[in-house]
Amino acid sequence: MKSIKPLLIICFVLFTSYVSGQLCDQDKRFTSVEYFLDSQIDSLKNVTYGNAIDYKGKSQNLKMDFYFPDNKLDTVEKRPFILLIHGGGFVGGQKEGFAYHCKELAKRGYVAATMSYRLGFDKNVMGENAKAVYRAQQDTHTALNYVSKQAENLRIDTQWVFVGGSSAGAITSLYAGFANQAEWNSVLPQFESLLGPLKASEDSQAQNISIKGIYNKMGAVFPMVFTSGDLIPAISFHGDKDKTVPIGKSQIAGFGSTPIHEILTKAGVCNNLTIVQGGGHSIYISKEGEDFRINRIANFFKSLICDSCTSNVFKDQVDNNRTEITFEELDAIKNGSIQELDALIDVKKIDKCHGIQGGLYNYLAFSIKLESFESLKYFVNKKANLEGNCTGKTPLMYAAKYGQLDAVKLLLENGADLKSTNNGKSALDYASDYGHSEIKKYLEDYKSN
Repeated sequence: MKSIKPLLIICFVLFTSYVSGQLCDQDKRFTSVEYFLDSQIDSLKNVTYGNAIDYKGKSQNLKMDFYFPDNKLDTVEKRPFILLIHGGGFVGGQKEGFAYHCKELAKRGYVAATMSYRLGFDKNVMGENAKAVYRAQQDTHTALNYVSKQAENLRIDTQWVFVGGSSAGAITSLYAGFANQAEWNSVLPQFESLLGPLKASEDSQAQNISIKGIYNKMGAVFPMVFTSGDLIPAISFHGDKDKTVPIGKSQIAGFGSTPIHEILTKAGVCNNLTIVQGGGHSIYISKEGEDFRINRIANFFKSLICDSCTSNVFKDQVDNNRTEITFEELDAIKNGSIQELDALIDVKKIDKCHGIQGGLYNYLAFSIKLESFESLKYFVNKKANLEGNCTGKTPLMYAAKYGQLDAVKLLLENGADLKSTNNGKSALDYASDYGHSEIKKYLEDYKSN
């Protein structure tokens, strides 16, 4: 990642005016400083925050993972909260994709959570994608409703609640922050009767939560949400060549990050925008890029808490060492269609890192993530590098993590190195950590032979 070049204002404002009591008395907390160690972060995983009907009419339990500083060590009585929402085009992705963000933000003093939400829509029916956005917003409000009832147990300051996400998660966050029922009803009045109100789950036990800031990575929102005048500060990251969710105005996605920035700035609402020149729909997805975003998010949200926010626009350069995958390639890998793979895949790029669904993967790793064994065999037969990785995890580690025994066997049979590690963790460690006992036993037996 190249150095940041500010367009309007060069640097952040130092936190010199503390107006929110205890939160702003903590000079290093809630900033880019890692105030707590990894070992001092606790978590609560797969907590059921609600239940709803998906697009197929089936009941679905909705889950959240919480990360927070050890309550015995943290001296701050009430801590700001950040809810993160994964991407995936409203048809894929998983909450664990934001686990790293959550833990890093917890190390900076926040309570952070990542949520699942209802995915899927009928692609053959026009307008069904809007229902997916509406359902995701409903689930976000349900999650915040749950958080409000658990605020005392989790020591959350409900006066400082933020939401954010990547791609579909950013879109959901923008709608959750900006769009109310009246605005939805003004353009799609049938949704409330068909799908229920946006905030159907609120009850008397819940505290009233208002979102105070939004983290938007490659998101967009339709202009109808700006009719009420309820505007919220936002920090945005967007590639200027993004064709999936354009940074400007489009008929498909609405207003991208640039018009959102212009509207907020004109209204006097603090916001930050980072434009990645030459960037498509996959920016800042290396570990370096993730850390950059996490630090910017932490600093921005603290500036809101402490009333020291200053609007900025930054320009950065795209990392040309990665490429984006097309929807056609994605479907071919998912379906394991050898004929389509032969037609679409450039074997010269077989080991490159590709921006896919908000993450960074090579073809081997993404075949495993999609549980496409035929595609995995295809890339192995094409002599893909079995030790190649984009974020530190080798394909064997992915197979162990996702519980795919056949993939583990195939990779080992073709020469994958069981001794490879990522931050000290091997494939055996991943199998153990994620509770895949059959794979763990297989790897232990393989290791002993």
